[in-house]
Amino acid sequence: TAAAWAVTLAAQSDAPLGVRLCSVLAIALAYRLRERIRAAWRTIMTLQAPIEVLALQLFVINKVRDTSGTTQVSLPFPQFVALLGGRLFLQSLLSQRLRGALAGAKVPINVALAAFMAASCRDPFGGGVPPFFVGLVGWALCLLTEQRWMLFYSMGFLASLGQGVSHHLAQEEGTLPQLAQVADELAHTTFFPNLLFQSAQASLRAAGLPI
Repeated sequence: TAAAWAVTLAAQSDAPLGVRLCSVLAIALAYRLRERIRAAWRTIMTLQAPIEVLALQLFVINKVRDTSGTTQVSLPFPQFVALLGGRLFLQSLLSQRLRGALAGAKVPINVALAAFMAASCRDPFGGGVPPFFVGLVGWALCLLTEQRWMLFYSMGFLASLGQGVSHHLAQEEGTLPQLAQVADELAHTTFFPNLLFQSAQASLRAAGLPI
């Protein structure tokens, strides 16, 4: 999969050569470090907490639904600190006292999660609980059911939430609501490394750096 993805990105001649090289190197590095990444799941769970809290502040507490990039709400820092402390405390509690408490019910929990994802993905911006919500609770399900894959699976949706936060703070139009067709979303995720590095290159050049 890594090789096929790297070849696909490298073949896109519309992207600068340096951008394509960075994309291929990023995939190769992730593949090379895959076992270390898998073994560091507890550390990853802790490091992603600030992103979760920002998404919680923006999309749950402030109920931001506007993705046009024209509005912006304040995210109080004291509230962020309090929520982050609560999130880390809850992680510690589940790890030490309740880890594996729902391991015996992992099958029905997995079935319920699959059903929720199938239902919510049909209209993720329709006003109900969106599939991205998994990005906020996946770490807890991981600990309660003793299934590390739940953490890594939820990280994909947390990345989308993090992207939404960054778009809001930068007052840019959100990307996901523009990708209504499955083909558009698949193309976005497939070519995202090239898009990311080319965007970074453009920003650095705009800042006057010879990149």
